[in-house]
Amino acid sequence: MWSGPTHHTLHPHPHAHPHAQGQRLGDKYSLKHEPRLVGDLQVVKWICKDFWQRTFMKDIDTLKTDYQGTFLLCDNDFHVLQPFIAGSASKEELMPYLSFPCGMIRGALFSLGVEANVTAEVDTHEDNYVKLPKCSFRISVKPAASENEQINN
Repeated sequence: MWSGPTHHTLHPHPHAHPHAQGQRLGDKYSLKHEPRLVGDLQVVKWICKDFWQRTFMKDIDTLKTDYQGTFLLCDNDFHVLQPFIAGSASKEELMPYLSFPCGMIRGALFSLGVEANVTAEVDTHEDNYVKLPKCSFRISVKPAASENEQINN
């Protein structure tokens, strides 16, 4: 006898293949993108506009970069964190819920030829509780392997 959805069907384990999911979405969303995206900045801009809109149903609020391979995507109303607004959550309590979107972003970047580390960041009040639902994602692009390294492998 089926008793309805379980906690596991509503909230999959936070590490359940987010990279692969992001890669599939990146492939699907960029399929008709012409011309092909070239360069890390163009790819990250695409993540901010197309991928974010289609995945999270809203635009990213701010994109910052140091022009050396590090990008900061700021979402001032990240809906994944909405359920935590009523209570007071610490950074440690939120990180498992933010690892999935990090993996999805990393997978989408990978589908467009950019290897990167993605980490989530949340601002905290003086009492160490998080300012919700604001969240940022730091993308650190891995340097491309030189031609000599590619030939030797």
